[in-house]
Order: sequence, then structure tokens, then C-alpha cells
Amino acid sequence: MLVSAIMPTRSRPALSRVALQCFLRQTYEPRQLVILDDKDDPSFYTAPTDPGVIYLRVPRLDLGLKRNALCEAAKGEVIVHFDSDDWSAPERIADQVARMVDSRRPVTGYRELLFWHEEASKGYRWKVSSPPSMRHSDGTLETVCGASMCYWREFWKAHPFPDVHMGEDGYMEAAGQRFGGVSSEESRNLLIARVHGDNTSSSGRLGHNSWPEVPRSEFPAAFFEAIQ
Repeated sequence: MLVSAIMPTRSRPALSRVALQCFLRQTYEPRQLVILDDKDDPSFYTAPTDPGVIYLRVPRLDLGLKRNALCEAAKGEVIVHFDSDDWSAPERIADQVARMVDSRRPVTGYRELLFWHEEASKGYRWKVSSPPSMRHSDGTLETVCGASMCYWREFWKAHPFPDVHMGEDGYMEAAGQRFGGVSSEESRNLLIARVHGDNTSSSGRLGHNSWPEVPRSEFPAAFFEAIQ
């Protein structure tokens, strides 16, 4: 079963190169990576040459439309988000695909993530906090971190992303209400987000989020090796 990883990006060549190497080291087969770059300067980023990587350039788009364009170009039965400023362990795609299939729900993802603040050299842990309307009847969560979403391409075709600048909460809420719900899983540190000067989400304002700090020792050594 082919899995398509999708990477929307803009003006992040150094970050994107780390994410690209993470994709190339994934253990799951068969897989492809679709990158969509809407940077105005075509010389800013050198397109990958690996045959398993598709590189697209388009005019400036909001994140929701970028994800839709990526899903449209993807050939896989399964779509997994592979953001350009995240680090992924080699077994991440295999882990998420297995969990989605086992869950029998159209969308799965991680309900908690480690974040590494590049400038401050500090770690933080983010966890989903959802109201009762975003929970299953058994109390389990119906929402996950957008950067960790994994879903069937047929599900996306039935419910494309809205034209929004950031955030997938509404997308996941619709999944819960109309398509059987979201499967929320532990990340087991297979995906780590990086906080930098160009974050599109509130993760860039960690000082105001009251997220608990996490010691460096809780991060995989491979993460620090990759971002050096």
C-alpha cells in the first residue's frame, strides 16, 4: 500500500533538508514524498532529485489550500503529514499507518508531542486539550496535533481542507461528526516539532503557552544528531 507524505513549505531550506533526510530514512515501503513550495524566489530552494520525491512550486497559498494541492498530487492510498520543520524517527510512517488501519477510523495522529525550542535550547511537551464536544462516547479524544495527521486519501476527497492559514481543528471536528472519528495515539517520541523564528502556529510563543518543560535527556539522541 503506497503512502504519500505531504510537505507544505516556504522559505525553510535548512529545516526542509532535515525533514527530507528523515523521509529518506523511513522504514515503510512503498512511500513517496510530495513537497509544495510557494516561495517567490525559485533559486531559494534546490529541488530534491530522489525519484521518490515530487517537488511542486506554486504561487502563495494559505495552508489549507496547500494541503489540498498536495493531496491532489499524491498517489498513495494513505496520506501522512510530514511538515518541513519537524523531525521524524525512521519508523514513524510505519507506526502511524499500522495504528490507523487497526483503529478503523479515517484519521489518526498523536495527542502529545515534544517541542524543541531552537534559540532557548529547551524542550517542552504539548498535549491535546479538548472540550467534551471533541471526545468520543468513551471519553477518548477526537483531535490530534495537525502535524501528525495520517488519513485515507478517500477520506480527504470526501472532505478537503478549508481555505485557512493554519490549524486543522475544524477538519478533525468534521471527521468526528461525519466520518467515524479520529484515533488519538501516543507519539512515543517518533515525531518532534522544532520551534524557530518562522512557526505558523502558537508553538512559537512557548513562554505564553504554559507547556511543561522537558529535560534534554528525554529527547532521542538521533534528533540532536539530525539538527546539528
